[in-house]
Amino acid sequence: MLTQGATSNVSAEVFCILRYPKGVSGSVTLKDAYLEGPFSSRGRTLPSKYPLKLKSVKFDHSETYQATIPDPALWTPRMPNYYKLRGVPEVQSHIGLREMHVRRESFYQEGRRWVVRACAASPEKVLGEIDQWIDADLVPIITLEHGLDDLLPKTMELGLPLILDLSNQSKDQRWRGLRKCSRFASTSFVLIPSVEDDEYEFICRDHLIVGRAVKSSAKTPTNTQFIAVSGDNLNSIWKPDRRLPVVAARECNVMSRSPAELRALCDQFQADLDHGGDYAGLWLLPKATS
Repeated sequence: MLTQGATSNVSAEVFCILRYPKGVSGSVTLKDAYLEGPFSSRGRTLPSKYPLKLKSVKFDHSETYQATIPDPALWTPRMPNYYKLRGVPEVQSHIGLREMHVRRESFYQEGRRWVVRACAASPEKVLGEIDQWIDADLVPIITLEHGLDDLLPKTMELGLPLILDLSNQSKDQRWRGLRKCSRFASTSFVLIPSVEDDEYEFICRDHLIVGRAVKSSAKTPTNTQFIAVSGDNLNSIWKPDRRLPVVAARECNVMSRSPAELRALCDQFQADLDHGGDYAGLWLLPKATS
């Protein structure tokens, strides 16, 4: 499995963690393993090779290898660059290096403020309309459903960001979902419950922007990079107790609508809010069923 380490415009660390049966070592067979890239569906660059070097061996029969990439080509929706793992028998893997951050009350990408307009959708719907989602500049909000195995690599290769909503999942489900989805650079945001626990530090190591779904009466969680609340509460007197991005969420009928129609609903949502331009995101959620 490939994971992203310390990353800047100057260099990036990538770790490869492999597990072997007891008594078997990969250090000999992986002497020629390397990362190759960058590759991108929207541009051509001459790929380079970056050797993987053994970093540590642990008691669980896992070995960690590290590659250092100078001047990395970072993954963005505009230019979805990624690197491929080579030289590991029977293993195919690739990684994009995320480039996003939070500044005060906003999300930023490629040095510019990014107001994230998003809508809940099934993996099957997104796969069937993926070009339309990209054209509408609309981010799908996904949960742990069938179809993710096809969706995740496709969105990374084509440059479509994803929001992983784990706010209604059990802790075991959240851990499984994170292990599956965080390996792909297109998984850009993760939404978890407002309850404080030890998950936050684990998630942030994977270079994700982590937020919590909160109620209007709740105190702003300590460990979070943004909060998501309903539009009705945002128009009330409630405000977060410190500066951080606030995402407005609205329940509406998102079924049987095209990405372009859903994008128009996001824009209308922003217009309906008091000071709608101040929010970091406008997210549409399906209406709860009784």
